[in-house]
Amino acid sequence: MVMVANAEKDVVICGDNSRDYDDSSPDAAKGLGAYRYSIWAANNIAPYIDLGTFVKLREVNVTFDAPAAWAQKVRAREVRISVQARNLGMKSNYWSFDPEFNNFGNQNFNRFIDLAPYPTNRQFFFSVDLGY
Repeated sequence: MVMVANAEKDVVICGDNSRDYDDSSPDAAKGLGAYRYSIWAANNIAPYIDLGTFVKLREVNVTFDAPAAWAQKVRAREVRISVQARNLGMKSNYWSFDPEFNNFGNQNFNRFIDLAPYPTNRQFFFSVDLGY
């Protein structure tokens, strides 16, 4: 289990524009955003610690080795056709875009602090490889 310090919540809540800012909270006099902010202002960071558990379909690659007759038509020894996709989907209850982030490059000492990174790109690739 991974716990994440979700500073993005604080950034958007301070501006009163989180998607759940007006949802109900344990304090009937405040919306959820104002409630979380009041807890944080009392030196309790619990509202900004999220469970970072997820299941992700990170990469799919399908490759087809074409028949020798196809390769001969383009004067090659072999032809390989590939279709690849990255970041196809994720299942998580994490509040922000992606619990698997690192705002500080590959430095492990600053991991698990979410400072509103861009969401992970979904990518698709198609390639034809000729072997000579």
